[in-house]
Amino acid sequence: MKIAHLELMLFFLTAFVCIFLFLYDVYVDISITFALLVSIVVYLFTSPTMKGRSFSKIVMIVYLAPFVHLYEYLIYGYDYREHAFGLLMSNSYSFVQPIIETMGLLAATGALGLLIGLISGGKFPGRSTLPSQSTYLPLSMRGFWFFLLLSLFFAFIDKPTQTITEAAYTASLNLLQQAGISFNGAWQMSYILLAAAYIDSVLSRDRTKTYLFVAVLILETYWQFSTGNREIIGFYLFLLLMNAYRIRRTKQAVFLFLAAVFLLLVSQIVGVMRSMATDKDLVEMAATMYENVYFDRMLQGTWSAVCLTPLSVAGDYYYGLLDFKYGSTYLDYILSLPPSFLADMLGYIRPVNGFAGPAWEMRYGIGGTHALVVPFMNFGIMGVFGIMFLYGLLLSRIEAKLAANNFYNLLLIGVFALNILFWFWYGEMYMIRGLMAYAFAALLYFIAVKVQWRWKAR
Repeated sequence: MKIAHLELMLFFLTAFVCIFLFLYDVYVDISITFALLVSIVVYLFTSPTMKGRSFSKIVMIVYLAPFVHLYEYLIYGYDYREHAFGLLMSNSYSFVQPIIETMGLLAATGALGLLIGLISGGKFPGRSTLPSQSTYLPLSMRGFWFFLLLSLFFAFIDKPTQTITEAAYTASLNLLQQAGISFNGAWQMSYILLAAAYIDSVLSRDRTKTYLFVAVLILETYWQFSTGNREIIGFYLFLLLMNAYRIRRTKQAVFLFLAAVFLLLVSQIVGVMRSMATDKDLVEMAATMYENVYFDRMLQGTWSAVCLTPLSVAGDYYYGLLDFKYGSTYLDYILSLPPSFLADMLGYIRPVNGFAGPAWEMRYGIGGTHALVVPFMNFGIMGVFGIMFLYGLLLSRIEAKLAANNFYNLLLIGVFALNILFWFWYGEMYMIRGLMAYAFAALLYFIAVKVQWRWKAR
């Protein structure tokens, strides 16, 4: 029997035990579930089955990141403290041991489902290689410029009109908001178009295109960080992923790891500065960073607040306050497919919008829901395992498409890499919007290539 099959059997058995214990209200000490989560991470980075699976590793780390704060209960126990989950204010669920243990079991069950799905997706083909120039139909320079300019357009209308030194992060509106137009997916459209331009520059091996791409990337990065936004971090994650599959030397792998840590540090700095940089000069801003960005804070981030949402549903379940929805949330997702600007024009109120949806049903949280929350709200513990398994299976198949290494496959995995943070921490609608943007960008590329080659044929 193959090692991978034995591993799958072990993970299935462990998941079955977790589900059985949950259904019979057996509370498992948090030290056991935390050790299980750590062992999954160790497996990811040591098992031959996961060798070369950079995207799968990123997916699991994103899923598990909010639960890093479970270590606090191993050190400090369940005695009342002012803060929980890092520097967040504690709440009425924070130190109730059965609730924390319920959340730990939910996290472990979802992680096992996701891992089994990632393994079951089939044999990973290994590192991809660039196609020959004769097999790829590149964009003309005009087409390439069109993608870049369209990306800049969406980035420009989405960015706040004032920087964080001129106004508080939440006080400045973008051009669309000032015009009374709602289009929350503008940033996704911008970065997916930019990803398309990057892929074209790589596959066509055109240095001029590469230089133009880098220039636009620098400008859009400045727009993001100067206004306190961090969505472009997902784009850099995509760039790291694209290069990870071509790594052959240890030095390069170490470089990618250090680059990922650097992105984390930049994200933390921007998070601090966007709430403290208003009306400060460079010296005052540097002092603010020195005082507020330090090693202990590296475990504190967006993922910390995300952990409040599994805590909310675990607490509501424990107290008998949770009414299962049996799939109605997923129906709401379908009914919310029309873009916000189109829905506003038609007077249609989407079930999931900026003022309604799963995030608004959380007892504690600051927006968004962790990936396991909606499955649990709808189908209980079986939903957590089953839906996370399906997600893992889907993502594994997407990762395998890198072997073909054509434009559409690379752009598809780019969309998932761009949105994985938002999908797993804020909700499925971000991924749905990303796929809609993918369809738009892929159609543009198809039309551009067809038009330019027909023009050449004349």
